[in-house]
Amino acid sequence: MSGSQVSDSIITKPCSGSACELCIVACKAGVLAADDDHIVVDHPENCGGCGICEQVCPEHAIECCFEIVWSQETKTHEEIGGRGV
Repeated sequence: MSGSQVSDSIITKPCSGSACELCIVACKAGVLAADDDHIVVDHPENCGGCGICEQVCPEHAIECCFEIVWSQETKTHEEIGGRGV
C-alpha cells in the first residue's frame, strides 16, 4: 500500500476453536491458530487486513479493528487526476 499503512488488531473471543477452524482455513496469510476453545493470533505481522476471518466465523468470535493511517506522501483523489462525481 503505497503512501498508507494498515495498523491492525484482531480481537478473539472464546469459541469452539479447534473443532471449527473455519477462520484458520479462510486466512490465506496464516495469521491464526487454534488453542482448544480459542483462536489465537499467531502471526499478526502477516495480516493484510482483509477481514475474511471475521466474515466466516459462525460464532462471531473474531472482531477485526483496522485503522488506516495516511502518511504525508499520500495523494488525494484530485491530485492523482481523479474526476469528481
